[in-house]
Amino acid sequence: MTSPFRETAEAQSARFRERGWWRNETWLDDLGRAAMRQPDRSAIFAHRALSRDDVRRSYAELRDWVDRFAGALLALGVERRQIVAVQLPNWWQFNAVALTCARIGAIVAPIPVDYRSRELAFILQRTEAPLYIGPAAWMGFSHRDMLREIAATTPSLRWRALVGLDGEAGAGELDFDAHFNLSRDERHPPEELDRLAPSADDVCLVMYTSGTSGEPKGVVHSYNTLYAATRALAETMGLGGHDVIGSPSPVTGLAGFFYNFLVPLYAGGSAVYCDVADPDRLLTLAEEQGVTLLYAVPAQLLALIQAQERLRKKTAALKGVVTGSAPIPPALIRSVREVFGVRLHALWGMTECGGVTFTRQDDPEDWPANSDGSPISWMEIKIVPAEGEDSAGLPAGTGRLLVRGAMNEASKASEANEANEPRTRTVRAASYNCNEGRRAHRSFFRTRSVVTCSSTASWRALSIPRGRCLRSRRRDSKSTAKAMARSRRWRHTT
Repeated sequence: MTSPFRETAEAQSARFRERGWWRNETWLDDLGRAAMRQPDRSAIFAHRALSRDDVRRSYAELRDWVDRFAGALLALGVERRQIVAVQLPNWWQFNAVALTCARIGAIVAPIPVDYRSRELAFILQRTEAPLYIGPAAWMGFSHRDMLREIAATTPSLRWRALVGLDGEAGAGELDFDAHFNLSRDERHPPEELDRLAPSADDVCLVMYTSGTSGEPKGVVHSYNTLYAATRALAETMGLGGHDVIGSPSPVTGLAGFFYNFLVPLYAGGSAVYCDVADPDRLLTLAEEQGVTLLYAVPAQLLALIQAQERLRKKTAALKGVVTGSAPIPPALIRSVREVFGVRLHALWGMTECGGVTFTRQDDPEDWPANSDGSPISWMEIKIVPAEGEDSAGLPAGTGRLLVRGAMNEASKASEANEANEPRTRTVRAASYNCNEGRRAHRSFFRTRSVVTCSSTASWRALSIPRGRCLRSRRRDSKSTAKAMARSRRWRHTT
């Protein structure tokens, strides 16, 4: 008998497709369109700080590299629905490997390059990834030595492909460049690769949270949940094939995964990034490559502002800056306008949901200091009374923030996943289980954010783990009243 949970997933999938929030395509279709329409357009422009060089990959070249890499993965025995762990800095190879996983129906598991033995071993053992791809060494640390220790206690890890490997490869080690740079004769025929193409509802990403409340937790996304989030980020800012997007965020985190990979790919634009978060270098790239949109968390954005005040780079192409993940002080909004000549937009989201709320072009310019915006059309937010320990010491009218929609609905997964066995739980199963028995809230994802409404109807979120609240200023102007009346707005703090 089909469970109500599964019936609900099917009904929602049909509704999302009917409204255009989900689709029957994947990233590979975005890559194919871009390579056909503008083959010479720069897909990636990556600066490597330690080697002091730049790497450019056009869409035609990127598509060619994906087919090369696909043959290399298949030669290592990587199969559909197996997980490939990728721990790389912001190098062009990350984008290519992620696309290659899609090419053969595998799943990519990005891992921050600064994760060390404890976190890395946990993820590799939990996902049972047969292949790890990472640097032989990075910033003076030997990933090669770390992986040798982990491999000794992780039998599922058969291969470690290392970029920049010097000397003779040990057991289970591969020189990434030598193995993945296949000649045309060694590649698999395109029609053979086409038969491995995944469905838009297949799982494509496993990304682990930081584990601030315990062990890291694996979040699973399908191509469609990521499509819904990518489309939201692109359409909110009006992005297209002429845009150049830059971000210092690591591509192994969700913000960098979107802004340095999926958003430029979906829009048919260009991604510009550095492997080291150097504000001087990023501003130089912004000037040289004509960056039109910049995403940075507030701390990174402050460093960019300070660097621009010194360097005075020509950033006339820039049409917007987006920030999130931390409180936004009013002074930061003013500085972005004064230094870059554009307005600052705020977003709020989480690994499980992607970006959920955004400030819009017709909001007051200083609105990001008071709100993280309103939900996009295909996401819902709901506030329910806080219960138990959640409500201790909180103001009246405070409630738990719930979210649901096309970004965090039902990634398909195996029965083992739904039973919480390795490899990882799905977002969908997590959303369902945490609300089990609360019929009114079933299918909502229960976040750790608690929000309250002030007398001015300005939403703010309280941080449960830290038990504190950041105040939001009362807004009495006509423009602010208009913005608040348009939809629910709320303020998020960490």
